[in-house]
Amino acid sequence: MATYEEMIRGQRRAAPNDDDEADALPSLPTPTPAPLDEEALSLLTSAAALLSTYVASSRTDRAAPVVSLKSPDALASEFALGGVTLSLVENGNGGGGQPALGKARILKALELSLASSVRTSHPRFFGQLYGRPEASGIAADWLVAACSAAVHTFEAAPVFVSTERAALAKLGRLAGGRYFDEEASEFLGDGLFLPGGSAANLAAMVAARHVADPEARNRGSWHGGSGRRGGRGSGDGEEKEPQPPPPRLVAFVSEHAHFSFDKAAIVSGLGLDNLIKIPCEEDGSMSCSELEAALADAVARGETPFFVGATSGTTVFGAFDSLRHISEIGLRYGVWLHADASWGGGALFSPTHRFLLDGIDLCDSFCVSPHKALGAPLQCSALVTRHAAVLAAANGVGGGSGGDSSRPGSASFVGGGNGGNGAGGDRKVKKSGFPRCSSNAADYLYQPDRPNSEHDVGDRYGGCGRRGDGFKLWLLCKSLGDGGMAARAEAGIGLASYAAAAIEARPLAFRLVKPPSYANVCFWYIPQDLRPLKEDCLGGVSALSREDSHLLAKTTTAIKAALQEEGSALISFARAGDKLPPFFRLVFASAWTVRTADVDALLDAIEEAGGAAGTLV
Repeated sequence: MATYEEMIRGQRRAAPNDDDEADALPSLPTPTPAPLDEEALSLLTSAAALLSTYVASSRTDRAAPVVSLKSPDALASEFALGGVTLSLVENGNGGGGQPALGKARILKALELSLASSVRTSHPRFFGQLYGRPEASGIAADWLVAACSAAVHTFEAAPVFVSTERAALAKLGRLAGGRYFDEEASEFLGDGLFLPGGSAANLAAMVAARHVADPEARNRGSWHGGSGRRGGRGSGDGEEKEPQPPPPRLVAFVSEHAHFSFDKAAIVSGLGLDNLIKIPCEEDGSMSCSELEAALADAVARGETPFFVGATSGTTVFGAFDSLRHISEIGLRYGVWLHADASWGGGALFSPTHRFLLDGIDLCDSFCVSPHKALGAPLQCSALVTRHAAVLAAANGVGGGSGGDSSRPGSASFVGGGNGGNGAGGDRKVKKSGFPRCSSNAADYLYQPDRPNSEHDVGDRYGGCGRRGDGFKLWLLCKSLGDGGMAARAEAGIGLASYAAAAIEARPLAFRLVKPPSYANVCFWYIPQDLRPLKEDCLGGVSALSREDSHLLAKTTTAIKAALQEEGSALISFARAGDKLPPFFRLVFASAWTVRTADVDALLDAIEEAGGAAGTLV
């Protein structure tokens, strides 16, 4: 095949040219000069002032709308009127080109974007499991963006690798037990900051699968393989003995677990048919008796239980599964126990409420999302495991079989195989500040003869480079201290208790779905036509006729839409199966600027909107 230079010369020879230098390579195009440093600095300075003013006003200006919701067409029109079209291909510049905009219009684009974005720092933003970011967290996020470094090798991101490890050690110490050696003041496990709790749940499931079935990384999940070591393009093609049929792995989560477990089952190859949903108790936590029965049934069917995904703070009710009891059950069946504490993990920082996560030290892994309840900007989520090398063993793509017990992180190293996990079992754990990357496939990146290569972290996940999100939690902890972090975690829980009491103080207009157990408050507004509801709070609603239940549902959705349209508050509604009509879900995430008066004002606004909604539904 001709080289690039040969092809260029051939094109030049084919074209008529009297120049004696016809065979010379064409000169490189002259690049457009970069903007002057003064211009770039001016843009950044102006943008920083704009963003700082926005952050400050979002937290204190209660008269400002939480959101100015517009349709996609209306949003496009507003941007166009501001001189910055949303489109990058249809802007009137010769039918599809995008001209470079100057500083004034770039700042205008920022202003338009802020004006039409949801003010998640607003004291009356109650709609999602995230909210107001702390100033130090925002500063950390700006620094991460300014550095623009991929966290895969120590050489590329020395500060972010080191601060990530420090943040993981903090979480490990809060979990305690086999996560942290207090005498040596040493983190015993491993972990990563990942783009959300969903990614963390997936990574935990992959690690658990490696422990239960280490050959799955070579053979695949449900077939016996080709009998050759190495696949297409691998180059080795080594013959090996035919493998026995793989185990039929099955995983278990509660019926109220986050839907990311379903996605993890799809992406990991486990399959939704092998993800078993366990019924919940009245408070929303997983039924331990139902879990034990389901595990026994799976074994009787010849299946191999390998993973239980418990939840510490469910999305709707904020319920906490009993980690200690589940770990006792899991020990008998040799499953990997993972706690999804994305929402409820903030309680780890509170000595008062840490009991909610009792038994987390017995889990094989857990995840926490500091952007949900602790004031870190999106995204900031950590997966932590007490097994120091399993992530590298499960995800590394070099060095042969994942079942090679001679190297750290193999199934035999962490106790693996059927019955080897033993949530709470006694097994040796390697002590290492930075477990070494195991991959030798990307030898252009992971090079053991490079200084500090033992601190590389890139092949412990299904990707490569990651953002320096751990730096945000690190700087947040430095800024607020342990007392400040505890206060942030406790603020939302205290406001939820106040909101529940305020709802019960208006028995005609409101009804709790169930008492809150964390920072979630679920309730109904009762339309005039349904007052007064009799019986207990749950029975009174579940006993409604189909027609009245439909009225309650329509009223809930109409009030939510009305509040959102006027921008006075943002609150979500939720469902819990088919027995109950939709209800309001009030969540207090990063609620440091929320006051009890904001809760009272929200209930007043719901009552006012409910009166108006009665004429519409």
